[in-house]
Amino acid sequence: MYNDPSGELFFAFLAAWGLSALWATVATGAIIGAAVELAAYTANLAITGNLGMWNLGGALKATFFGAVSGAAAAGIGSIFEAGARTLGSALLLAGAHGISQGIGTGSGTEVC
Repeated sequence: MYNDPSGELFFAFLAAWGLSALWATVATGAIIGAAVELAAYTANLAITGNLGMWNLGGALKATFFGAVSGAAAAGIGSIFEAGARTLGSALLLAGAHGISQGIGTGSGTEVC
């Protein structure tokens, strides 16, 4: 009564499960990135003696760019995870991370 003679339903289930796993990884990266960047923003102000200059706008900017950066890094890592066994795919992974993080440096919230 409940069968899938073409086998397409099984592959659709696998594709949906894989996509949800990717998005779960991206969401986790965004949450971690947001928390780390907010902490870095606050720590940077505290270390430089400017903690009184902490403001909500700067904190939200740091949190937003941290979330975007974390999501991009997690997504790229997840996409290249299976293929990072060869030198070529490892170089592609490194290049993709470099490009995504290089684009993200325009936020102005980095601690150097």
